Amino acid sequence: MPKLFNTIGIETSSFCNRKCWFCPNAYFDRGNRQYKYLDIKYIEKIANELNDLNYKGRIELDNYNEPLLDERLIDIIKLLRLRVPKSCIFLNTNGDYLTLDLELNLFKAGLTILGINIYDNEQRYQAMVELAKDVIIQNPKIEFIKNKYRYFSPKKPKISISRMFGEIKNRTNPFTDKLQNRIGLIPNLKINKKLPLNKVCVRPFRMMLIDYTGNAILCCNDYFGKIKFGNIKDKTLLEMWNNELLNLYRLHLQNGKRDLPPCDKCDFDGGAFSWNIPKLNEPLKQ
Repeated sequence: MPKLFNTIGIETSSFCNRKCWFCPNAYFDRGNRQYKYLDIKYIEKIANELNDLNYKGRIELDNYNEPLLDERLIDIIKLLRLRVPKSCIFLNTNGDYLTLDLELNLFKAGLTILGINIYDNEQRYQAMVELAKDVIIQNPKIEFIKNKYRYFSPKKPKISISRMFGEIKNRTNPFTDKLQNRIGLIPNLKINKKLPLNKVCVRPFRMMLIDYTGNAILCCNDYFGKIKFGNIKDKTLLEMWNNELLNLYRLHLQNGKRDLPPCDKCDFDGGAFSWNIPKLNEPLKQ
């Protein structure tokens, strides 16, 4: 049985207000151009199961959606903080809907890390920095951080603001150099790697992702959620995490075999500390 995930993503809603050139939302419609929601009763089911598991890892409230467009977000964070008190609750936002009151209320509800991704220009980046400073004046416990993809204690709230803009054509901005091809869904994105990669991937060993339909899917690069391991509506988290098909992917990926779709079209570097993943011992299935 694989070790329990240390991160769980819950895509509570479907819609994003932007169509960024480096995101599949700019080119495809998986149904998220309408407002669709993961029913609150299933979010509560996830929270209760995490409580039963004494879960102490990260909970991420985003995927291909803009989480701030979910009017239930404050209540969802309150629910997760109540039921999973030791978790690190995190969300990424484009910041378009942020206000001083909203930021304060997110942290008051129990948010641990607010990641703000700025896609426009330096002027808007600085405006978000100033807004964050005002938030910190109101709540001095909050700190600025750079590396948001870590576990932090719920008692130590953080804000991270990332510059995600720059000279795209000449790829002089560090952000554009780290873009992923999203399993080949981003047109005109130059890939300097020969696919399929012969490289371990840590994601299916460390992260579970529930999309807005309730499906447990392979990873965030599986935009259409084609590789499913069950649905929270009729399966438990543990049943989906221990799914036979997911274990087959683990067996391939722990050996650097990206021959199964959609991994064969993915250019993700595999993630940190790949040597430390809890490997499965069964032989590869043919």
